[in-house]
Amino acid sequence: MDLKFGDIQETALIPLAIKASETSRPNARIRDLKAKEIIDSLGVDVSKYDPFMSHEGVVA
Repeated sequence: MDLKFGDIQETALIPLAIKASETSRPNARIRDLKAKEIIDSLGVDVSKYDPFMSHEGVVA
């Protein structure tokens, strides 16, 4: 399935994506297995959200 997100949907996806990517790190500061499960089931590439400073805000 090829999902297309509008601006609002993509903005809403950012915290979920960051929680999932943080959970995947070997030294994760937070673990949100449900976020990882959702992102994995959607099958979307969320790597573009990692470089943003919002990563630290979501983790905090």
